[in-house]
Amino acid sequence: MLNFSEQEVHNLTEISCDTDPKKGFEVVPLINFWLQCQKEYPSVSEKAIQFLMPFVTTYTCETAWYT
Repeated sequence: MLNFSEQEVHNLTEISCDTDPKKGFEVVPLINFWLQCQKEYPSVSEKAIQFLMPFVTTYTCETAWYT
């Protein structure tokens, strides 16, 4: 379970309410979205990337079996 500080919760709220990140979220892969957020929201982005990384590598391994 991820634990977020009060500032990180505030940052997540900003991201969810801002239309620019929402547009990016809809058109780019999830991991790329969080990589783009690194500059403005480094702490939240880092936690998101750490959480998502196992899924990215698992997906890559699984797709190798089917190609």
